[in-house]
This record gives sequence, structure tokens and C-alpha cells, in this order.
Amino acid sequence: MPSLDAIGIVVADMGRSLELYGLLGLDAPAGAAAEGHVEIKVAPGFRLMLETIEVMERFSTYEPPSGERPITLALRCDFPAEVDAMFGAVADAGDS
Repeated sequence: MPSLDAIGIVVADMGRSLELYGLLGLDAPAGAAAEGHVEIKVAPGFRLMLETIEVMERFSTYEPPSGERPITLALRCDFPAEVDAMFGAVADAGDS
């Protein structure tokens, strides 16, 4: 069964974003401001992922959502077939 593993947030400026989350008590790895993808452990088994727009565009034809704070959810799956099944279930449920 898939489990919630991480929350991903698309950011325009990694350095500024890390400063903000640092103020909230989340510590990023050294040198992370220069990276396009940063993971910060929030709790045992749960991460905050920050992704730059440039990194997101490498994955697909990324188009920023219409909203002020776009986020993604990451589910840990044991097998590729679980990923496909979960994607199908979410797509069938519609956009909510």
C-alpha cells in the first residue's frame, strides 16, 4: 500500500526558499542553495522536497499551476506497478 512520503514545493529561488524554511526550523544540507532539488527531513519517514522550476521542466512539459503556492505530494511505492495503479486511481478521481 502506498504511503505519504513527502511534500514537494516548486520554488523560483532555492536560496530564498531555504532561508524561509530555515526560519521555520528546517535545516537544509550545506550547499543546498545551489541545487535544483533539495530534500529536508521533517519527521521520521517524511521529507519536504523543494524543486526549482528548471528541475520540474526536465521531468515533463511542466506548466506552473494557476495558484500562488503549487505543491506536489510524493507517495512511496514498493513496485512500479503500484505507481501506475495509484496514478490511474488519482486521475480517475479527477482534479480536486
